Amino acid sequence: FRSRECKQSTPLEALCAGLPLELQEYMQQCRALEFGQPPDYRQLKALFRSVMDRHQHIYDYHYEWT
Repeated sequence: FRSRECKQSTPLEALCAGLPLELQEYMQQCRALEFGQPPDYRQLKALFRSVMDRHQHIYDYHYEWT
């Protein structure tokens, strides 16, 4: 439980430093969910799509490790 407490108490600005802002927004939304509340998958996917678009990545359904 100590690891979980550490992660939950770390400010998202520090946890996501150097990463796209969309990841911080993703984490904010996840932290705000109530137990049993489903996430807004469409909106969360849109966050990642915006990062991909901004960095001109093409979603070709092939993973980097294949």
